[in-house]
Amino acid sequence: MRYGSLLPPRRLITRTPTDGIEANKLANNMEVTEKKTEQVQRKRRYGFKVDGKTYYAEPTSADIAEAIQTGQLETRGLQQHSDELNEEWARVPVLEERATVVRQYHARRIARFVVDGWTDAISICVHDVLEDGAHRLLAARYKGDANIDCVVVKCNKCEMV
Repeated sequence: MRYGSLLPPRRLITRTPTDGIEANKLANNMEVTEKKTEQVQRKRRYGFKVDGKTYYAEPTSADIAEAIQTGQLETRGLQQHSDELNEEWARVPVLEERATVVRQYHARRIARFVVDGWTDAISICVHDVLEDGAHRLLAARYKGDANIDCVVVKCNKCEMV
C-alpha cells in the first residue's frame, strides 16, 4: 500500500532496522503525521564536489518522465548501495558526464517510486527539514501529491540547531 491520502492523518507504526538508515530514525512506535509536500524543506541537492567545484546532478521533471516512459526504474537505494554506486560513478572520467550519470540515477530512482509507490514514511526534523527520503519526497511532488507521510526524528541536516 502506498502512503498518501488513503491513510489516516496520524497513526503509530513499528519499524525494524534496515541497511543504510541511521539508528535514531528507527525507534519503535514512531508517530506518523501528514505534512504538505511543499512544506518539507530539502537542504541538500544532488551533486558532488571535485577540487572545490560543484557538479550538480538534480534531476528534472523531463528526466523523471523519460525514465518512466522507458521503464528505467532504479531499485538500488542510495544509502544501501552507496559504495557500489560511487564506484560505478567514479568509472566515468569526464566530470560533466559523471554528473549526467548521477542525475540519471536519481531520476530513475524517483521514477521507481512514482511507478511502484512506497511504504515508508519520510523522516523530517521538528523544523520540517528532510532527514531521509528525498527520492520519495520528489516522487510525491512529481505526482502532484499534496501531502506526504512523515516521522519526526532528531535534527541532523537542519541549520536551526
